[in-house]
Amino acid sequence: MFQVNDIIVYDNTGVCRIESIGVPEFVKTGDSYYKLRALNSMKNIIYVKLVNEHLMRYTISGEEAKGYLKSIQETEGLYQDNVKVREREFMTVVKSGDWMECLKLYKGIRQVKKKRQEEGKQLNVSDERNLSKIEHLICGEFSIAMDVTEEKVKNLLEAASA
Repeated sequence: MFQVNDIIVYDNTGVCRIESIGVPEFVKTGDSYYKLRALNSMKNIIYVKLVNEHLMRYTISGEEAKGYLKSIQETEGLYQDNVKVREREFMTVVKSGDWMECLKLYKGIRQVKKKRQEEGKQLNVSDERNLSKIEHLICGEFSIAMDVTEEKVKNLLEAASA
């Protein structure tokens, strides 16, 4: 069981701090919840039933984050040409929490974006949204793990995936 003040990752929301554990005032069933505060936006409060704690996990370590950033250089980008398959693949990978697969997706979308920019075109809306989402998840967790700013992680990520 997680504890109050633990820093965790909730599903595909991102990094959160557990503020309290118990029965919120608005719950009439008596079910206990984790009260999470998203670290990227101090206004976001999320309530997660204790029975759903399998959707939460501890953040990776700084060493793991650094290792992932190093390995992205030798990794092939992942980008499915079929947009419907690509959307399903994106959701599956993001929900899995597999950082190598997430980094492959990130790198694949960045490569396509670069190619399209060179052609004078823009990335399609869903790819732009997915790039933003995956970048947010990676930078949020890696910044906590490495104790640096999200901007620093973003710069490291862009350099490593170039």
